[in-house]
Amino acid sequence: MVTTSPDTTVRDLVAMLGEHNIGAVIVSTDDEPVAAASSPSGTS
Repeated sequence: MVTTSPDTTVRDLVAMLGEHNIGAVIVSTDDEPVAAASSPSGTS
C-alpha cells in the first residue's frame, strides 16, 4: 500500500501514481488514513 501526506502536491501525487504503476494512494496523517486520492480513470 502506498501512502502520502495531506501536503503532497497534485504534481507529486501524479508522479507517485506513475512511479508505482498504481491508480490510487491513501492519504494519511500520523499513520491514520484520512482520504484516498486516485487518477480519474482509476489507473495511472
